[in-house]
Formats: sequence, structure tokens, C-alpha cells
Amino acid sequence: GFFRFPGAPGGPAASGTPALYGPDLDIAMGRGAVEWLPDPLSLHLYARALSGELRGLGARSEMHLYSAGVRLSGPFLSYGDLCLSAYASAGPGWLRSDIGDATGFDAAAGTQASYGVATGISLLASLEAQGFSSDGLSGWGPAALLGLNLGW
Repeated sequence: GFFRFPGAPGGPAASGTPALYGPDLDIAMGRGAVEWLPDPLSLHLYARALSGELRGLGARSEMHLYSAGVRLSGPFLSYGDLCLSAYASAGPGWLRSDIGDATGFDAAAGTQASYGVATGISLLASLEAQGFSSDGLSGWGPAALLGLNLGW
């Protein structure tokens, strides 16, 4: 992935690791709260903390992206307790690094595998295209996520 800073003509001013990584907490809204949503789509609230490395502007820095928001998900393949689904998510985000901090908009789209371990509890693994944008910084790249889904 890469990040572009203002005043960097002709290309990105900093690049990141090939992938961001980190935990993702996902809470599925019950059908009563979103009965207007057609089956089999579901709406989730999420919070995540992704990490990676940012290189550029003569520096190398650890990078952390924190965000929370809503996620719309729809399954396309199920087998027993295993489910593969496509999703899109969006919400506010905060990027922190030694180069600087930024508050902005975080969005992603990807594919998620979930495995039900108990009623209302699933383990998640996702691969997605992750984007972040603020007034002074924008970037995108792949993200690999591991997480927990709590539903009631």
C-alpha cells in the first residue's frame, strides 16, 4: 500500500508494508434491529486496530490505524459452521505514526471466512482492500484481519 501527503507531485511520498494486520471486533446486529434489510444481508458494528510500517519522507515508522463503524455483509458460500461472505465497511479512523497523526475516513471491502464455535460466537479471518483518507493524508492497501464475531 501507499500513502500520499499533500505537496507530493508525481506519486506517493511514503509506502507501507505489503499488508496491514491486526484484530477486528465485529458485533452482528440482531434481525429485530435491522428487519428492513433483505435476507441474507446482515449489518454489523466493528472496531479494529491495524498495524504496519510506513517508510518515506526520510523516515521509517510503525503505523497504527484505529477505526470503528458499520459493516454490511452478505454470504455467498456456506458449509456447516463455515461461511464465506463479501462485505463493505466504513467509519471514522485515526492513523498514528512517528511521522504524524491523522483523523479521517476509513473504508474497506473484502472477503471474510467465519467459523461458528458456539451459538452467537464465530472466529473470523478476512482479506480486504483497506483505504484511509483525511485532509492531509490518503492511502490504500491490502489488510489481513483475524477477529471475533459476537451476535445475539
